Amino acid sequence: TVQIYGNDTAGTITITTGANTNKGALAEVTFNQSFSAEPIIIITSQDENGSSINAYAKQSMAGFIIGSAAAALPNTTYTFNYWAAQ
Repeated sequence: TVQIYGNDTAGTITITTGANTNKGALAEVTFNQSFSAEPIIIITSQDENGSSINAYAKQSMAGFIIGSAAAALPNTTYTFNYWAAQ
């Protein structure tokens, strides 16, 4: 499950994985209003869980994806702060 508290500029994303996990996309965020060019996205983990999976953001004008370079643990909660700017 994915919960987002915030807006197109900044917020907090909480991701809870299910039983089967892999590396790659964990959550997709869609902006309420697209940017006119790809924004810069900065994400920071709020805990050790997010740090352990080498999380990254892949942006587009319409939103961004939070992904992981390492497989996420099953049934685990990951919390990230994000900031988007052009």
